[in-house]
Amino acid sequence: VEVVVDFVVHFVDVVQEVVYVHE
Repeated sequence: VEVVVDFVVHFVDVVQEVVYVHE
């Protein structure tokens, strides 16, 4: 469970960074 949460948190961080760069 903790591993999944860590993966999701990392994924969201990467997506936000990409969106920020795109915008």
